[in-house]
Amino acid sequence: MCVAETCWFIAGQDLPGAVAAARGLQPVLDTLIDSLGAAVWSFDRNGLVLTWSRAAEAQFGWTREEAEGKLRAEALFGGAETLTELLRELEARGQVSGERVLTVKGGARRAFE
Repeated sequence: MCVAETCWFIAGQDLPGAVAAARGLQPVLDTLIDSLGAAVWSFDRNGLVLTWSRAAEAQFGWTREEAEGKLRAEALFGGAETLTELLRELEARGQVSGERVLTVKGGARRAFE
């Protein structure tokens, strides 16, 4: 889901539109996404990771401190072309579903739904 200039991804769940209202309240947002128990991350349209949940840490290996503001979404999706395709799908359908093969810290590739 893309809200304004931020794209959100939640493994196995859909992000409620109410989260858009929490924009700018990072500590509240961090608590909210951590409470979901799902890997949640967001990135801007330039591919820079903005939000990274504790469950994303466990699944992908990068800490919140390593990911937010430093990690590029292309590193997760396997390149700029794959990310561009994903963003096109988001814009066309409003969501992305199905299995995706993503890169975890260290370079291994894992399937996620």
